[in-house]
Amino acid sequence: MAFYYPEGSFGPVCDLPPTDAEIAQRARFAVSDADRLGEDADRVVTLDLTGLYDSMQEVLGEVPSFLERQRCKQRVLADGTIENYDCEYDFAGDLGENYDDGWDAPTAGLSIGANDSFAPTELSSVSCSAYKPDINIRPLTFFNSNGTLVTKTATEGSSPVTFPVESYLWTDEGNEYGVWVNAAECTLPLLPQSVTYSINVTESGTYGFTLAADTDASLFAGTSSSAFLTTSNSMVDGGSSPATTTRTLSAGINLFTVTCTNQTTSPPTILDSDYVWNNNPAGWYLKICKGGACGSATSIAWVAAGPHPLWSSFMNTYAVFASNENPLLDAAQSATYIINIPTTGNYDFECQADNSATFTLDGTQIATSSSFTSSTTTTLSSLSAGAHTLVVSVTNVTDTNPSSGNTWTDNPGGVAWTISQSGAIITSSLNLNVQSGANLFWDTRRAIGYTYTTT
Repeated sequence: MAFYYPEGSFGPVCDLPPTDAEIAQRARFAVSDADRLGEDADRVVTLDLTGLYDSMQEVLGEVPSFLERQRCKQRVLADGTIENYDCEYDFAGDLGENYDDGWDAPTAGLSIGANDSFAPTELSSVSCSAYKPDINIRPLTFFNSNGTLVTKTATEGSSPVTFPVESYLWTDEGNEYGVWVNAAECTLPLLPQSVTYSINVTESGTYGFTLAADTDASLFAGTSSSAFLTTSNSMVDGGSSPATTTRTLSAGINLFTVTCTNQTTSPPTILDSDYVWNNNPAGWYLKICKGGACGSATSIAWVAAGPHPLWSSFMNTYAVFASNENPLLDAAQSATYIINIPTTGNYDFECQADNSATFTLDGTQIATSSSFTSSTTTTLSSLSAGAHTLVVSVTNVTDTNPSSGNTWTDNPGGVAWTISQSGAIITSSLNLNVQSGANLFWDTRRAIGYTYTTT
């Protein structure tokens, strides 16, 4: 038996398979359009929305039954116009078994349609607050002018974040310190809101708390489920007084939670007007004061009244009055001071007046004066540290001596007082610029919005 062993070159090969690039260049199908499309060969696409819902599908995993394409047959009418007829519609997603193949009259089987029931949006602090991508997603990273990479991180002042709000219906303090869970965009009637504050207490001791709200609010410490302060309708002008108390705090981070519910104007039925801020505003404020009760928000509109040649040196040094030009005869003039006592102990109260004055400390009369040439001194025993309210009332009377006039030159008015300890003046009548908060440590307006740090 013999075998053939081919030797040498096979010669040129002319039937190599085409490359992918060559195939891509070929503009024809392996079969004719008629064979490939069958009865759809004569249909043209008049609407193409394919790909429109790809991004939705990436998020949802699937998409409802949205129209993607319209394919129609075409014919030329006698007047030369082209008419679409016998159209078919392609949908993305499952049409449902009850779909009747009629675009003009889809049935309830469609995923989205006029017959569907949609759940109403629930109002909350989140739905009514502005979107913050740097909080909800991630810190913002950017390059500064010198090319250094900087990361900007936002931190909530409270959890959830709060916003400063005002209302013509509120007290001055309500408008100065009031906050809410959105920027006066939603009143959220009858929906309880809860906000937690992390407050860094720098020094252990006694602290005063003042809580007010529109409408109902409670204050909780730490993880306690029992409120230690509650209030109702206390931010409204002419409403109830704010709730106050004192509490011993330890140094470090202290957690406090405020819950607040905005009531309706006609409970239990919510009217459309209850959703309008000007009709039914909502909010609360919390003040924390070091050493004791928080002071009043009023300032003193008096001025220094001396010196005057008729007065003693004490009056010339410390005298104040509602005017230093008008004697304001026979009408009592009153002022309220918020004094802050640094430590508990005994203090000396010295006073003098032209013509007569009474002095009330925390609602109790402590002294009177009816002399502008000599002063009187009273001991304030075991006066507690913290804020106290001193009310001063002075009356300048008409001089009935015919030889004297009743102008400021001849008949001035004024009152002078000091509080001292071991000869050192702690405060005096000249402290006219003391505002609320001589001992204010923290308030809700200090925890609004976000604070930003860069790294």
